[in-house]
Amino acid sequence: MNKITSLLTTLLLLVSLVVFSQTGPGGVGNSSTNQMWLSGDFGTFSDNGTTPANLDGNRVRQWNDRSGNNRNAIATNASRPIFEDDAANGKPGLRFTGNLFIDGPAQGISGNSSYTYLIAFRDTLSQSGGTNDGSGHFILDRPTATDELVSLKPVNNSGTGNKYFYQKRNNSGGGLGGVPSTTLINTSTKLIQLRRDYNTDYQIFYNNQNQGTQNDNNGPTTPPVPRIGRHATTNNGGLRGYINEFITYNFALNLAQTTIVNNYLSAKYGLALDANDLYAMDNPANGNFDNEVAGIGRIDGSNIHNDAQGSGIIRVLNPTDLNDNEFLLWGHDEGDLTFTNFADSPTSGDFVSLDRVWRVSEVNTSNNPVDVGGIDLRIDVSTLGTLPVSALSLIIDTNNDGFFADEVPISGATDVGGGVYEFSNVTAITNQSRFTLATSRYILESDGDWETALNWNFNTVPSASNSVVIAANGDLNNNLGVANIAIDGSASLTVSASNQLSITGDVNNGGTITGDGEVVLTGTSAQTLSGGGSFENLRLDNSTSVDFTDPADLFGVVYVDQGTLNTNGNLSLRCNFGTPVKTAQVGPVGGVIVGDVTVEQCYPARRAFRFISPSVTTTTDIRANWQEGANNTGLIFPTDNQNLNPGYGTHITGSIAGSNGFDATGSGNPSLFTFDNVGRNWSSISNTDIKTLNANQPYRLLIRGDRNINVTINGASPTDTKLRSTGILTTGSDSQTSLSPVAGSINFIANPYHAQVDMRLLTANSTNIRNTFYYVWDPTLGGAATAGQPGGRGAYVTVNLSDGSTSFSDNTILGTPITSANEFLQPMQSAFVLVDANAAASVNFEEDQKNVAETQTTVKSLSESEYINIMLYDFESYNLGDTPADGLRINFDTSFKITTEDDALKIGNLDENLGRVVGNEVASIEQRPLPLESEELSLFINQYRRESYVMKFDVTDNLNTQIFVKDNYLEALTEITSSDNTYSFAIESSIPESVASDRFSLVFEPVSLSIGDENLVNLSLYPNPTKGNFSISGIDSGQDTEVKIYNIIGQQVYTAKSNGQSSIEITDFNGTAGVYLVKLNTNQGEKTFKLIKD
Repeated sequence: MNKITSLLTTLLLLVSLVVFSQTGPGGVGNSSTNQMWLSGDFGTFSDNGTTPANLDGNRVRQWNDRSGNNRNAIATNASRPIFEDDAANGKPGLRFTGNLFIDGPAQGISGNSSYTYLIAFRDTLSQSGGTNDGSGHFILDRPTATDELVSLKPVNNSGTGNKYFYQKRNNSGGGLGGVPSTTLINTSTKLIQLRRDYNTDYQIFYNNQNQGTQNDNNGPTTPPVPRIGRHATTNNGGLRGYINEFITYNFALNLAQTTIVNNYLSAKYGLALDANDLYAMDNPANGNFDNEVAGIGRIDGSNIHNDAQGSGIIRVLNPTDLNDNEFLLWGHDEGDLTFTNFADSPTSGDFVSLDRVWRVSEVNTSNNPVDVGGIDLRIDVSTLGTLPVSALSLIIDTNNDGFFADEVPISGATDVGGGVYEFSNVTAITNQSRFTLATSRYILESDGDWETALNWNFNTVPSASNSVVIAANGDLNNNLGVANIAIDGSASLTVSASNQLSITGDVNNGGTITGDGEVVLTGTSAQTLSGGGSFENLRLDNSTSVDFTDPADLFGVVYVDQGTLNTNGNLSLRCNFGTPVKTAQVGPVGGVIVGDVTVEQCYPARRAFRFISPSVTTTTDIRANWQEGANNTGLIFPTDNQNLNPGYGTHITGSIAGSNGFDATGSGNPSLFTFDNVGRNWSSISNTDIKTLNANQPYRLLIRGDRNINVTINGASPTDTKLRSTGILTTGSDSQTSLSPVAGSINFIANPYHAQVDMRLLTANSTNIRNTFYYVWDPTLGGAATAGQPGGRGAYVTVNLSDGSTSFSDNTILGTPITSANEFLQPMQSAFVLVDANAAASVNFEEDQKNVAETQTTVKSLSESEYINIMLYDFESYNLGDTPADGLRINFDTSFKITTEDDALKIGNLDENLGRVVGNEVASIEQRPLPLESEELSLFINQYRRESYVMKFDVTDNLNTQIFVKDNYLEALTEITSSDNTYSFAIESSIPESVASDRFSLVFEPVSLSIGDENLVNLSLYPNPTKGNFSISGIDSGQDTEVKIYNIIGQQVYTAKSNGQSSIEITDFNGTAGVYLVKLNTNQGEKTFKLIKD
């Protein structure tokens, strides 16, 4: 049972050694295992920890523990030992004179635990005692005469000479005795190790040599409070000499750890070990690299130590080829931890070296050189000042000539957290190698302008030939250049608009490069982009090649003017849900792009169809891309809902059981469609787990939101989502020829580029394609949407390519277009174009049609030619300031014909349609001559989804005519003016005349109003709005009059008659608050007013 406990303790210890940095002596142990660590060069005080005692002759009252456990040793005033500046090898220690001592606290080691004690000391005069008594000059004992005992003293060992004796006794007072050394007492500095492997044995080591072993069958022995320097009670029963270091562990050091700790102590105190004296860099011939020695090593499979740091800043771990009897140990020359060594720094770049240098012994136990393989080398940079990870380099004296100027720095450190950077799998360090650290001479370490010298670490602004590190948030406001640049993970560089940062070397961007300016790679040989950071605008003007070696995000535009861009699958073109929504783009490509690119587009929350295209051609299926590699095969939410990457992907449906890659729904209705341009019909796709994406293929996709929503119910609230796909970008010329050859036919096309395309240039360059209009589906139209209900599902927008206007344009809302559709086809967008004549047609894309500089989804300024824009809103959406359901634009010009040849014919929406009836066609944009007097233009509205609507009119000021809306159902004529530019109406689905598609028309200067009696024209209704009574005045005397009032759905709710009065006062109309039409009939004609009752 006890052996099992011991084994479990050993296993737990090994786990601890792997997980926690080994900061104990020589890199063995940490605060959980190294219970106490006292050394003469640390924490000696003449009082309770305030006043240092670090001069020869100072009396030491408190000796601080450096293990991290705060087990400080305390002396009484009379017993205080004496500080000695040079107790051994120029290192300090405490001097004891026989009656001086200092007591530590309890060690926290249980009675059934293993333990290890190490003492570095020198005794100048010794008196031996017996093995089973309290006589002799004790080096270590306990403060009181307890049963339990762990002590060290010289003894006369049965005639074999005076030796050092490891004395012990268990908690019950039994097992008194111990283990002697074989080395005789001497006055040299020495290392003695007392080791108990619980229930196995006791051992004593002298200068790393095992000199005695005794079986352990004594039972629990709790190490008592240590009294350092004297016997518990005997005056003058203590050490005459010096103690340099005292160390305790709560486990038995294995043989590798014993060797490492003893090499640490031997290098520090200048003594030779009797076994495995492996660290040879601690003598004057090798440079005295005897400070903070630590190491890793292996004696055999049971005696390993492969992770060490010690008290220094260097940690070594994970050797790849550490074999039996092999060790790697290192120490330093005690140089300052400052980067001021300009004299011996690599000349291959703008570096400055650290003033501290380390040197290595990589040998076996026969002191022959070995290779322990690659190592991970970690540096605690917390004491090195502001040092971004990208600025740190490792320099190894590979030719061992004692200089670093001729070496090539090793970069690529990573931040592993906690102020620690790591160089992984370092293989260049060999036996006797020197190594140090270096940083850049040009580090932007303060926020602000690049050209402010005080923002740089050595107060010097770099030139175009220098390499720089950005460790703060910098601003570049001029055209500047550098050789190489590294950007720290917490740093950013903003390149202001119209400016460029030209780079001839490599880029290690772990942070962010932003701003409207550009980073331009202008090298004449291969360049690399690494670091995993993000870019805004990136231009490649290198005739050779540029490689992305780490994943990188781009949010602006990437240009490839010349050369080859090798993505290596590491480039992602990102989008964001800003205002407006924006996605990264690929500018005109003059070179070559090789490798996969991940593209994405953002879709704000709205359950609606989108017309999309992939922008890349993939080797993986649709499911792997737009569904994020998952599909639901069950209907239980959220159990069956597969959402691997929240915020990305959408559900693509078409199966009840989730077969063929589709997401399961109760209906199995499809959501992804293609359009047959020749057959003129929509077809759902057959699968998503086989079909791949092609940049030339347009799709109609119902996007409900990201994959977090409950796709099994129509009423689920939509969410923002991003669709992404990974594949090969389309560059160069690209034609789409699967088009109908029939004149007037609409054809579905895809934007194959991940860039905005100028449709004016595209249609002009295409064959047999109408170059005046094209059609975009805008999913944001239709007003306030209710998930799962008709209405609010988007609408077609006709874009006039001559001026960028649309069938929805509204100049009265400055900077806030009703629709984002314009003359630029967006990345990952599909649209419809019109075939011009009965002949073969093709759409021909070219790189020069890209317009990546134009602000995405923003409508350009409209022409000021004469026009009328009508937008149809449902009543609720209008009041909420939401989008219209449909729109109509009528352009007037003497050059236009009365026929339909100049018009854009309408494509039907899922919900409401608004258009102009022109002959046998319905137009969304009509281009016609100027209106004639009394001319009437029929409107077309159908597919009403709501009960109440508002038509809003936008009319140019230079259209010199009066405009009226004629409501054939209500028999009402209402003038539209700049101040009264809406017409509200309601429909009653049970009354055919109320929902008739020809219910409304526009009338221009009707004869009955323009040439009739002036008194009729001057009629007025007031007050309006009214809370109750109102009057109509301006009636010609002697007229018979009749007043009828209608509600918004056309029902007559009031009537009154009068005779011969010039005004009529209505006092008995009790209608509820709302909008009413008041119709006045006289002998001279009829006039209708709109009345608002509060």
